Amino acid sequence: RNGNYFEWLLFGTKTREGEIPVMPRLKDGSKSADHVRIKEQADLAKGIFRQLGIKITKTDYSISEKFNDEITFEGLLDVVAEWDMPPMFTNAPFIFDCKLTKDCTSTFGEFSWGRFNEAIDAEKRIYIGRQTEDGMDLLQAYSYLFLMEKKIGVRFNFAYLVFDYKKVLEYKIIIVPYEQQQVDNVIGRLIGTATRLKWFKSLNYPEIPTVKECKTCKVIDCVSRINMVELMANAI
Repeated sequence: RNGNYFEWLLFGTKTREGEIPVMPRLKDGSKSADHVRIKEQADLAKGIFRQLGIKITKTDYSISEKFNDEITFEGLLDVVAEWDMPPMFTNAPFIFDCKLTKDCTSTFGEFSWGRFNEAIDAEKRIYIGRQTEDGMDLLQAYSYLFLMEKKIGVRFNFAYLVFDYKKVLEYKIIIVPYEQQQVDNVIGRLIGTATRLKWFKSLNYPEIPTVKECKTCKVIDCVSRINMVELMANAI
């Protein structure tokens, strides 16, 4: 919800249902501290784009490309732009994905942007993002890079625009470099997922329970549920 509101302020992007995002007000009708900070951050972000030479050409850009007779890749890109900031970039084609988080410097949790701390230009808050075994999954970045190159025949760059709304507002631009091995790996994962979904559909989506899922599932009378008591008894 907060992210949708931020993107509306920044790019004029509506929700998937075509509605204008709004943030709820406090009981007395006033804006919350988060509400005020998000609005302030959106205003600052527009200035950052101008300062860094980011020229936005498209927002909320929908793209699809047929991979083969059975699989079509689709994507919804937040921003397509040119980045003109010599000597680093000269009118370079970029895909930007906008992220709003409470604290872009936090290193806690699976989706912690603070872990990307390899600086390209610390003063401009530009960092590099690489796929690591224990880091955030960058599937989105590599799949969008593949999709745009296959669709229009141009190799784009990709970066996350990460903004926060803590008391002292900060941002990070995290560039994910094009790596063919990572792109191939992601495409393989997507094809594998599509193939597996097709197989599940052919079997009328059978239930394949796991201990982890059954442990937290609230459907107690499920016929496929793994009985934890029996499982422990059989293990003895």
